[in-house]
Amino acid sequence: MKNPISPFVEELKHQTILMEQQNLLLKKLVAHFSSSNNDALDAYLSVGQAAKILKCSRSNVRKLILQKKLEAFKLNNHSQSRYLIPRESIEHFLRKKQFVV
Repeated sequence: MKNPISPFVEELKHQTILMEQQNLLLKKLVAHFSSSNNDALDAYLSVGQAAKILKCSRSNVRKLILQKKLEAFKLNNHSQSRYLIPRESIEHFLRKKQFVV
C-alpha cells in the first residue's frame, strides 16, 4: 500500500529546493547591487519601467516575459510575483522589432 503522505513530502521537498534557489538569486542580486555603484541599479528594470520604454502596458510586458520574448528574473513575494528585467533584454528586444500590441 502506498503511503498517502508521500506525495506531500515530495512536494514539500520540491518547494524547499525552489525557495533555496530563489534565496540564492536574491543573495546574488543584493551582493551585486551593494558592491557596485548606481550603474548596477540601472542594469535592471521593473515591469513598469520596461513598459514606459516599450510604450505599452505592464500587462503586455508580463505577456512578453511569459512568451520568453523578454528575459526576466522572477522574484516571488508570497502573494505576488515581481520581475527584474535586464536592460540588455529590452535593448535586444527593440533591435529585433518584435513588439506587437
